[in-house]
Amino acid sequence: MRRGICFLILLMLALTLAGCAGRSEPEPPWDGDDGQQNKPPAEPAGVTGGEIPSTVRIAYANWSEDPVITQKCINGEFFVYSDLPRLPLYRITSVSELEEFRDTFENILEMHQGYDETPSFDKQTAGYDQLFFQECDVLIAYVGTSSGSFRFGLREIRDDNGTMRMYVVQTNDPETYDCAMAGWFVIAEVSKADAAKFEKFDAVRDWDKEAYASLPGMIEFGTFSYTEVRDRVDYSSGSVRTDGFVNTDEVENFHPVERAKAEATIDYDLIQYFYDQEEDVWMVRFFKSNQAGGDETVYLNGSGITLLICYGE
Repeated sequence: MRRGICFLILLMLALTLAGCAGRSEPEPPWDGDDGQQNKPPAEPAGVTGGEIPSTVRIAYANWSEDPVITQKCINGEFFVYSDLPRLPLYRITSVSELEEFRDTFENILEMHQGYDETPSFDKQTAGYDQLFFQECDVLIAYVGTSSGSFRFGLREIRDDNGTMRMYVVQTNDPETYDCAMAGWFVIAEVSKADAAKFEKFDAVRDWDKEAYASLPGMIEFGTFSYTEVRDRVDYSSGSVRTDGFVNTDEVENFHPVERAKAEATIDYDLIQYFYDQEEDVWMVRFFKSNQAGGDETVYLNGSGITLLICYGE
């Protein structure tokens, strides 16, 4: 009897081991390193009110101030009232939309060439085929800077009160940097299931405001007090204008930098912009990196109307 029971136990163990041996190892996760995979990443579990799973790629884009960059973005409404520096954001949901994006920016931004270790847009999106878009959407944020030495990445994507928002961060702080204008695409892959939960999408540069305003870059952001500006301005000097402006009509969903450019009368290669939330006033400063030629600062209200222009040495 004992021998019979032992035999049955051994037989059961042998069958179990044989079953395990016949199983295949789980497929490794898709990391997209070579940009050539046709299989999309596994659909992440849905997240509400918190971080949203994503896969990120960075591509070189070059620098441009072409207005099409902001005209075609999907988060224009967030540029008007903002306590964070906004980035133009685009959502791609199909192969045809990806081709339309390429066609739109073909002669504005760089699609085919990389920069140092950063791949080109074409290489980073080569695996985005119909199978990929069955499961995933792509969010693309554009970051323009005054130096090709800066690098950027994605801190996270969050559900912020019903808006899917990308938080883009600078990933290095070089002691020395070149002065070559540059731009980058921060490309985030998210599941269609997660993206379908949102009607609004947004992207911001996530930085401490005071530190951010002191760092170099094509566009710098911070806060200011328009009341203090009005109190200290010498209206009798020739460096202040209070009329004869271009922006005299109210507009909606405007980008303060693009709006202020209509008033710019000096040569410039750098821009800073600031926002006073209490007064609902934007301050946009144009100046040269070599400090030659002075600067021009344009003040706009929340409806896009120019209030004041000041010139400096």
